[in-house]
Amino acid sequence: MIDDLPPGWVLTTLGDIADVQLGRQRSPQHHNGSQMRPYLRAANVTWNGISLDDVKEMNFDDNDFETYRLEPGDMLLNEASGSPNEVGKPAIWRGEIEDCCFQNTLLRLRARAVDVDYLYWFCLFSALTGRFGEAGRGVNIRHLGKQGLMRFPIAVAPRTQ
Repeated sequence: MIDDLPPGWVLTTLGDIADVQLGRQRSPQHHNGSQMRPYLRAANVTWNGISLDDVKEMNFDDNDFETYRLEPGDMLLNEASGSPNEVGKPAIWRGEIEDCCFQNTLLRLRARAVDVDYLYWFCLFSALTGRFGEAGRGVNIRHLGKQGLMRFPIAVAPRTQ
């Protein structure tokens, strides 16, 4: 925990500064349909950014599409891993594929009160140092989860005009 912040900084949570959404679960009923769309999963989020080498498709009706559609500037984090230092591995979506969604092996952060680049560097630090892994639940596989990510503390600098 951060005890001594510089003047004007505040300690808050990721849920207070960003919208957090867990991706959609993959299930047999979504393997086919009239609205097949590309989606990202944990394998697509690497330490070097988004990998588009193997993008799958799943059926997303209009309601699900609105919920799980990625927008440029969204940040994706690996929701779980067997290694504490892999939990929360981040990448910023830049709109590389049109009408792309995401699976529940990923969490999406949509920044509201901070710059997405600041959020990325904070999340990268938290993943590399194992802080996300320590905050996760589970024995062999650590799950950060939506609620865990929303409660995760973050120090935020005052905005300058």
